[in-house]
Amino acid sequence: MKTKLLLLTIIFSTIHSQNFFPLKEGNKWIFHSGSCDGSPMFSTNCKYDTIQTNVLKDSLLDNGIKYYKISGLNFGLYEWLRSDSNWVYVYDPFEEFGKEDLPFLKLNSEPDEEHVFNEDGYPYSQFIRKDTVEIFNEDTEVYRFLYDTGFDFAQEYTLSKKLGFVYISDTYYGAWGFDRLIGCVINGKTYGYVTGIESYQILHQQFRLHQNYPNPFNPLTKISFDIPKGEKISLKIFDITGRKIITLVDEYLNPGNHEVDFDAANFSGGVYFYKLTGERFSQTKKLVVLK
Repeated sequence: MKTKLLLLTIIFSTIHSQNFFPLKEGNKWIFHSGSCDGSPMFSTNCKYDTIQTNVLKDSLLDNGIKYYKISGLNFGLYEWLRSDSNWVYVYDPFEEFGKEDLPFLKLNSEPDEEHVFNEDGYPYSQFIRKDTVEIFNEDTEVYRFLYDTGFDFAQEYTLSKKLGFVYISDTYYGAWGFDRLIGCVINGKTYGYVTGIESYQILHQQFRLHQNYPNPFNPLTKISFDIPKGEKISLKIFDITGRKIITLVDEYLNPGNHEVDFDAANFSGGVYFYKLTGERFSQTKKLVVLK
C-alpha cells in the first residue's frame, strides 16, 4: 500500500490491560496488500502483494521512554511506537506537532470523538465505532479509527484487542490502497495463514529505502536504497503538502544498492518527504533541510 503517512503505519504496542497492540519481539503479521490508481471498482491499474510486519526490538530512546520498532509495512515517518491503556503513541524526533512522544490513537474514545494534533485542525484522528466481526473463525471485537492529514490523504484503521492491527484502507490524491490481515504469530501462537512467512521476510528486507545522510542537512545529502531485482524505479521528493518538487530517479535499475545525491540549494528550509516506488513496493521517509 502506497505512502502510509502514518502514518501508519502506527500499528502495535506493549501488552497491557487493554492489549490492543500485542508488541513483543518475534511477533509477526502477514497482510494481503493492494493499491490502485483510483477506485478499485473502476481502475484498470491495481497491484497486489503479500507483506510481513515484524516486531524487531524495543529500546529506550533519547527521551527516556521505551518504544518498539516495527518493520515490513511502510509506516511513513514513524518506525517506533508504544501504547498504554489509553493511547497509541509514536516517536517523532523532529517534534513536527510539538512533541516527541506523540499521541496518535485514543483507545478509550467515545464514538465520533476527535483528537486534533495541532491548532490548525489537522491532522486529526477520530474513533468511528466498535463492531464485532469474524476473524480466523472467531467473533472478534474491533475498533475503527479515521486518520486525516488534511492534504488529500486519509486512512481508516481497524484494530482488535487480541491481534492488534487487522485492516487499513487509505486514499492518497485519488489513489486507493489497503492492507488486510491474513495471518499472524502472537506470543508464539499462530492465527490464520502464515505459510512461507520467512520467505516473505527475506524478500521485503531486500527492497529497502534507507534514511538519508546527513539529516538534517544543508544543502547536500545522500539517499540510498536496495532493490532485489531489476525493475523500473522512481525516487521523488515531496513538500509537506504532498506536492512533488523534484524527481531524482525515473528509470530501469539493476538489482543491488543504489545511492543518489539530493541538492536542496534551491529549496526553502523545512520538512520534505522522499518516496521510492518499484513495481510492487513503495516506501516513504522524511528529511529536513536547514537554512
